[in-house]
Amino acid sequence: IKAQYKQFQSCFPDSLIQFAMKANAEPEILKTLKEIGSGFEVASIYELEMLRKINVSPEKIIYGSSVKPQFHIKEFFSYGVDRFAFDSLPELEKIATAAPASKVYVRVSVNDAGSVFKFSEKFGTQKENIVPFLIEAVNLGLVPYGISFHVGSQASNPHAWAEAIQSITETIKELDNKGIRIEVLNIDTVFLQRST
Repeated sequence: IKAQYKQFQSCFPDSLIQFAMKANAEPEILKTLKEIGSGFEVASIYELEMLRKINVSPEKIIYGSSVKPQFHIKEFFSYGVDRFAFDSLPELEKIATAAPASKVYVRVSVNDAGSVFKFSEKFGTQKENIVPFLIEAVNLGLVPYGISFHVGSQASNPHAWAEAIQSITETIKELDNKGIRIEVLNIDTVFLQRST
């Protein structure tokens, strides 16, 4: 695990690595990842409790589910987690109510053809919603933190990530022109930090 983590770091320098707990939530694996500095992408209160037991800092946790019960959002927020995914306006409104002034990142649907498990059919908004959704985030007192996409599990197309990034490049420029400068691009579970 440590060797794979270091290799991943070398491929994505200056990125934030967020281990998706749904992949494997064995306590010893979580402890090892915590020790080497990994962050965690969490999908439920149950997973949050596991991280709480090993004293993972809330700054190392993101709530990556696009749809969440409002009381779950409150529980995460009370622990100190302030980064939340969303892909609809009702979800954005829930976050604004339960976790005011938090950072939000919009999950967009991208081409996941060639993946064994496709996510575009279940999660993610259309590309044209990114700008209005993040403008609404500002109106609701939230911080437009970034954009997220998932090219599907067991993707067989090695160009899928590059193609997805290319598909939203103009949208990022449009956000810049409207005064919204996103901090991160979440490509599955790696947060690429934007330089100034």
